[in-house]
Amino acid sequence: MLSRIGPEDHLKKHGIKTVVHSPGVGSNLEALGAIVKLLRYLLSKRSLFSPIMPYGASDLDISKPEDVPDIQTKLIPVSGIDGPSEATSGVCTFMVCLHRPKSVGSVRLASADSCERPNVHLNFFDMPEDIQVLREGIKLKLLLVERIKAQGYPITDLYLPVSDTDEDIDAYIRKQGRTTFHYACTCRMAPLEEDEVVDDELMVWGVDGLRVADTCVFPGIIAGHMMGLPV
Repeated sequence: MLSRIGPEDHLKKHGIKTVVHSPGVGSNLEALGAIVKLLRYLLSKRSLFSPIMPYGASDLDISKPEDVPDIQTKLIPVSGIDGPSEATSGVCTFMVCLHRPKSVGSVRLASADSCERPNVHLNFFDMPEDIQVLREGIKLKLLLVERIKAQGYPITDLYLPVSDTDEDIDAYIRKQGRTTFHYACTCRMAPLEEDEVVDDELMVWGVDGLRVADTCVFPGIIAGHMMGLPV
């Protein structure tokens, strides 16, 4: 938008003369949100990644719509909680990431000063469906932890929902929800008549020789790690 390409009314508000009116620039922001659960553990010779959930080959066929993943669980060997934790030994974080969010945000200029941070409205959890998916992800994560404990790991819960009721899990999601810094779709690839920003060769509509090549051109967020495609 500082290059004078974007929604004309918004650019005019900041005293920027529009070169190309492109309403889609900065809109349709989709981002991966995550919920964390902190555990204290003691190291042993056994692997935390031993099989703990049964699955078959048919469960891995993502050509089936019902098999396309909507969550990702990450095991991170550091604290994912803001501020100090109560752990006195090793900690790890189970992170549940929402891979197919329905909520959509936006990016807008705060001013015409390129050194000023833009206004980024992630709009997490605007759609109830996102809370529902994360709720089920939290329940799965709690089940995983219990099965890991059953294998003999000395794990202590540090931060988790007050109870396993939907209300307490939803409150935990809203309190602990955070970004994973994976953003997409603010300069989407689509036909010009749909008010989108780039064509199928990633060239910006209405501008000669300008191409955008990162995750912001995605027509929609993918159910996977977004950094893999642009890299």
